[in-house]
Amino acid sequence: TRSGESGRQIVDLAGLLEVATALRDFALHRAGITVTAESTAPCRASVDRRLILQIYLNLLMNSEDALVNRPGSSVRVRLERQDGECVVSFIDNGPGFSDAVRARLADRAALPQLDANLSGLGLWVATRIADAHAGRLDIANVADGGASVTLRLPAAA
Repeated sequence: TRSGESGRQIVDLAGLLEVATALRDFALHRAGITVTAESTAPCRASVDRRLILQIYLNLLMNSEDALVNRPGSSVRVRLERQDGECVVSFIDNGPGFSDAVRARLADRAALPQLDANLSGLGLWVATRIADAHAGRLDIANVADGGASVTLRLPAAA
């Protein structure tokens, strides 16, 4: 990710989310994965549109990788405004995150140790992009199975 504000503009994050899901729709549908998106309130942020789109795509592709060939697979994407932040959550019903993945992401200073599939690179890049936008990326396992990745960005006034 490049530092600086050159590509930043006020962006409707729900509209950008629609673009991301449209770009991945065919692949997700082909893999048998249902995607539902909901927005509880409009939320705009001062961001580099293409970098935030990259986060959305990385997170959708991660869910796709985790869910492929799993009957009843689904991803729920929720956008809401909370306490001056735009909060975008990607929640799937896959196997969740391993301890190794969580540990790799916790070490923000180091490149992840990648396997032959480049596993972990998308989350690592997404984390760096969030950091560059004064935001953060939180990952967690869902109590009833699955994974949750939440992007938090400062909302525009």
